[in-house]
Amino acid sequence: MTPQKLSDYLAKPVVLGGCLAFVWLASLISAVALSPAADIAWRYFIAGGILEGKTLYRDVIDLNPPLWFWAAIPSVWIGNVFGAGAHIVAMSLAHLSCLIALWMFAKGIDGILSKSERGFALVGFLVAILWVAVADVGQREQSVLIASVLWLVLALRRDAQLPVSLGLAVSIACFSAYGFALKHYFVLIPLAVELVLALRLGKKWRPFRPETLVLGGLAIGYALLVFFFAQDFLAEIVPVAALSYDAFNAWTGKPAWYAILMVIGPAQFLLVPLVLMIRLRDRRPIILGLFGLCFLFLIIIIGQMKGFFYHYIALKGVSILILVLWLGREAPMAAIDKWLVRLGLVGFFFSMIISPLQTVLKEGATPVSGNLLHLIRAEPPSNRIMILSTVPQNSFLVLAQQGRSFGARHYSMWMVPGLMVQGQNQKTADAAKAQLARVRREYLEDIQCFAPTILISQKEKFKGQKSIQTEGMAFLREDPTADRWMADHYRLESRLDDFQVWRQMKPIGQGANCPSKSR
Repeated sequence: MTPQKLSDYLAKPVVLGGCLAFVWLASLISAVALSPAADIAWRYFIAGGILEGKTLYRDVIDLNPPLWFWAAIPSVWIGNVFGAGAHIVAMSLAHLSCLIALWMFAKGIDGILSKSERGFALVGFLVAILWVAVADVGQREQSVLIASVLWLVLALRRDAQLPVSLGLAVSIACFSAYGFALKHYFVLIPLAVELVLALRLGKKWRPFRPETLVLGGLAIGYALLVFFFAQDFLAEIVPVAALSYDAFNAWTGKPAWYAILMVIGPAQFLLVPLVLMIRLRDRRPIILGLFGLCFLFLIIIIGQMKGFFYHYIALKGVSILILVLWLGREAPMAAIDKWLVRLGLVGFFFSMIISPLQTVLKEGATPVSGNLLHLIRAEPPSNRIMILSTVPQNSFLVLAQQGRSFGARHYSMWMVPGLMVQGQNQKTADAAKAQLARVRREYLEDIQCFAPTILISQKEKFKGQKSIQTEGMAFLREDPTADRWMADHYRLESRLDDFQVWRQMKPIGQGANCPSKSR
């Protein structure tokens, strides 16, 4: 079957609908069946806490802006009302929103791609936004992938002077606004797209269009909501994030070029479409625009300097979409190029979808320490446990997966290594020490209110120019007051590799500031 014949098949509504339904249903079933990753589970926990009356960034703390957590509230509420579970509801709503995005994409590419190419584009779009993120549906990078492709398609229509209905412009603006607002890095995308559009249109460029006005209005509205309803984010979270997030990573102390190479290393899959681009010399605006998005996503990945798996979702999705568009390309291609495209897609399918899915099925979306699981399972269900670790899956997720209550306001002690690094810098030492004292004080308050039967403390070593070692209990006991209180209430019971078990030996009376309900 040649690509042209396959295009003919995909031009039939029944065949195209069947392919789209298969892609959508396969993703929905997988997403619902898989356990949520650590970040997604924490998102549900925070949304549930807000519904219970807790104050975000005060009673439950995360470094991310509030929109991502606010957006999860309906899923958690519906799940509670119908007893379906937040994850099932969230995945269902996410997949329904992807169908809306697919409709907007279909409207957007009308006139940009030929009829024979449209079927490939629609299937490719759905695969890119769902299958690539199969274990991370709902992650911010998936949302910005959808937002960016839709915004690009709308800009391409403006560039080609194609008609744009008010409904389509407003719909894409509303849809994209959510994705662009999830991280400050993502604002780069609409700004860059608008700059290129202005350069291409010259005097014909009009900055005040329905989509830009709506996007700008929603951005201002969101800023006002944060200012009035999430002031703690600006006052408390931004300072600690500015000090700690970029201060420490796996490549701290290494030369800048080495760190950048380590971050972009997992993005080597981009070489496949780049090599094909050199051979095909495809200068269609949609292809050039998608490569532009690849470049922007790569900049954002480097800017974050973390190399987390989900950070590459958007880049992978756009790369797959480019290859699928070439698979259905109407213009003739050399036989070797056709095979290169097919081989590239097969490689992507196995390395970007099948292999991660196998890992998730075998180890879970976020693997946790086996030793830690052993310690937790050894405790009766009635015993409360708190884990002092810089690793989120070893602090929050493992307790959530085991059906245990979680008594800390922080996701984990993730900020401690970065603040310790900044504490070694004369310019930032005072601010870093103040933040470390605040984190220490908040953890001690949480322990006093939650009254865990055991505290599990994890020792971790971080290599770099100046090696850092953290150990949760030792960190808390650096403060003399906390040290005396811990000595009165907890004793070291056992050790298991990097974990220490501290057991409560004296009843803890809850203070007046403790919430009446356990977390």
